[in-house]
Amino acid sequence: MGAGFFSVSILVLAGLIGPPETTWDLFEEEVGRTIADATLVAGLPHSVADLPDGRRAFRWERWSLNPRGGIRCTYTLFAERKGRPESLAAWRIVEIEPPAPGCGPVPPKTLL
Repeated sequence: MGAGFFSVSILVLAGLIGPPETTWDLFEEEVGRTIADATLVAGLPHSVADLPDGRRAFRWERWSLNPRGGIRCTYTLFAERKGRPESLAAWRIVEIEPPAPGCGPVPPKTLL
């Protein structure tokens, strides 16, 4: 009974404990949502810029932490207006600019 319970416990914990989400993962989940939704996850953007095509770029900056020292990572979300421009809820995220190397998703490990 003890070994069976232990095996089941390990399987349950393995399903509950996964790799930590990165900032990239969090922002990627926001595509299709509004900038107001993204601020609930990441706080207010560090800068905002209107683009010539009518979209707006919202930029967040974060430090990437790793054993060899961190780098400054910039995450830019592009949004299209679906309502009043002065409301963050009016801007729907349509695209994310790929971040610099070391800031984005971790590439999958290959087995040799």
